[in-house]
Amino acid sequence: MHSSDLASICRDASEKSANISVRSKLVNSAVELTSITAALITAVKNIDKNSNKEFDECLLQINKLRSSVDNLQKFLDNPDFGPIPAKISVAGRQAQQPLIGSTRKMLDASSEMIG
Repeated sequence: MHSSDLASICRDASEKSANISVRSKLVNSAVELTSITAALITAVKNIDKNSNKEFDECLLQINKLRSSVDNLQKFLDNPDFGPIPAKISVAGRQAQQPLIGSTRKMLDASSEMIG
C-alpha cells in the first residue's frame, strides 16, 4: 500500500466519522503522511547531488514516515474503533415474534413433508 492510499483512506474515514476529534486526527494524519512522503521523495531525488547530506535526510524522512504510520496504527487500534455488537430491544424482539413463529412452523411442516 502506498502512503497516498493510506492518506486517502484517512480522509475518507474522517468524512464518515461523527466524532470531531477523530475527524481531526484522521485529517491531520493524512496531511502528515502526504507531507512526509513528499519530503522523502524530494530527498531521494536529491541523493545524486550530495550523497551524505541527502542520504541522512532520506533516513530522517523514512523514520518520520514510519513514526507517523505507527502513531496512526496505535490511534486506530483503540478499542473505541471496534465493532459494537448489535442489540435488539425488547420491543424489537416482540415485533419479530410473529415472523419467527410462522417461519418455524413453515420449516417444521416442510421437514415433516420431506422426512
